[in-house]
Amino acid sequence: MKNDVIDMQSYDSGYAAGYLAGREDGFEIGYEKCRMKKRREILSDRLEKLYFTKQRAAGAVVLVISAVSIVVLNGDATFALIGVPLGGAMLLGKQKFFEEELG
Repeated sequence: MKNDVIDMQSYDSGYAAGYLAGREDGFEIGYEKCRMKKRREILSDRLEKLYFTKQRAAGAVVLVISAVSIVVLNGDATFALIGVPLGGAMLLGKQKFFEEELG
């Protein structure tokens, strides 16, 4: 079903491009534009999933460091007061904590 939508959109845009430019290969131009747009959307989705995977891993590391610091520092939970809420929010949150440039 997705290919039908892509083909329909590419045909329409290719027909218009071929008509406006007086070219015979308007369909191919439109199809390639539509394919590249879809590829960029897929790449963007993958990058966002990768970002949240890294954020969850960082949250887990902060929680582990908080637990280890309590043991190492003989019960001093000063770091854990900030580390546990931060790590939990990073691990379970659905918002981006650190924005990164995708250049």
